[in-house]
Amino acid sequence: MILETDIEQGLRERLEEFGFKVLKLYTPGHTGAMDRMILRPRYSPGPPMFVELKRRGKKLRPLQAAIGEDWKKRGCEVLEPILGIADMTERVSELIDMVILDYRHAKMFGQGQ
Repeated sequence: MILETDIEQGLRERLEEFGFKVLKLYTPGHTGAMDRMILRPRYSPGPPMFVELKRRGKKLRPLQAAIGEDWKKRGCEVLEPILGIADMTERVSELIDMVILDYRHAKMFGQGQ
């Protein structure tokens, strides 16, 4: 059985190769907050992204969806939930594609991640 921690580990390991930071959020007193924050690499700055990880077949609770909408209105980038390993792999590819030109430029000119 695939656990949420397996999804998180794959997400973190693959994205950190390209300079992303994937942080688990602990928000005591704020039930329903997204549980991961993804910081873009230094070579490709932008707003932090928030995402909820779920095992396949699970859904966002209504409170989580409402909080995601509130955070979007506040200027945050809230990604669709990642639902399982296959979805995580696809999403990682999309995020890497988003920064790959900046990544190559940084590598070519020796800029840090």
